[in-house]
Amino acid sequence: MKSTVIQQWLTAIHLTIIAAGLTNGAQSPNQPSIRFQSFLRPGYNAARADTVGNAINFQNWPQPESRHVGFAIDKSLLSLPDLVTRDSFSYSNVQFDQAVWGRFEWSCQCLVKTGEPLPAGLPPERKAHLLERMNPEKRNDPNFVSEYLKRKLDRHRKSKEYRSNGEIDLEVSLAPSSRAAQEYLLSMMTVSTMPTEGLVSTYTYAKRPKGLGTVSFLTESTKKDDVRLIFVRDNIFVKIWTNGCFAEEALPLAQKIDALIQKQPALTYEQLLARRPLIMIGANATKSKMTLETTTSYNVTAPAGQKIVDTKAYIDDQSAPVRDGKIHIIGKQGKVKVKVVATTSELISNTFEGEVIIPDE
Repeated sequence: MKSTVIQQWLTAIHLTIIAAGLTNGAQSPNQPSIRFQSFLRPGYNAARADTVGNAINFQNWPQPESRHVGFAIDKSLLSLPDLVTRDSFSYSNVQFDQAVWGRFEWSCQCLVKTGEPLPAGLPPERKAHLLERMNPEKRNDPNFVSEYLKRKLDRHRKSKEYRSNGEIDLEVSLAPSSRAAQEYLLSMMTVSTMPTEGLVSTYTYAKRPKGLGTVSFLTESTKKDDVRLIFVRDNIFVKIWTNGCFAEEALPLAQKIDALIQKQPALTYEQLLARRPLIMIGANATKSKMTLETTTSYNVTAPAGQKIVDTKAYIDDQSAPVRDGKIHIIGKQGKVKVKVVATTSELISNTFEGEVIIPDE
């Protein structure tokens, strides 16, 4: 009987907390609507951002004028870097207003051997599925089938040899202003399958690490083995997710990144733009008689102290291969639109668009 009463009491408290969160997050007639000024991602849900933003007092967050450049992160910032057995990174872009800015993403794992016997063969259902999807002509070739299934078995055995003991996923994105970075943060908060009411409750009661960023939010699992932390310092957005053996790295890693941002000189918007890479594209395409490939040349240079870390090209808004200073054009004739986006090690991006004429056959 006593345990039943205690359970009812705890349930009542839990419902009261959720109700409070929903009340705080509800759109009041006196609350101004949040209108994004710089960041508008496809599928942006204005009403959802409005509700979550008002619950966490978005309109009153400080907006410093200081701006800094971005940078990449690696395992050297971890307290136990030797735990990292596999990692990868990538560069991409985020659009604010009509311009693109750099984004760096890094992920790592701590893989440990399972110590369990490796399977001698593929699971019967997996083997049957692979054979079913195979081209009938190839399925009748025993040598091809044998080699194909062997490759699949090798991959399957490797997947069983190790297990993940912990992971880190991290993003650093550069924005043109603190307001733009904060809009990006609020948008990232709402990219979730969780109902809006749940997001309101989550971020209303999230931890706000003292001194971390201009604004920050930390959420964690009950066992504290899954930690998610997002913060903005001036014009830089940072997102960190850690679990397993890396769970305790989230806050110290965020604090180190925040310190690195603040050690940089403060820049104006104009100074930030002045550090963009320069891009040039050839006016005409050429066709190789030997390879029959059509290419156009491009050249990208970075300001002193930087290097180009990412270059992407688009032909008529479709991604195009880039190799050795040339953009490879496939299946196009006549005049085409060419766009090149380059990003520096400071996560500053620039775009150049032009037209190229492809010669007749």
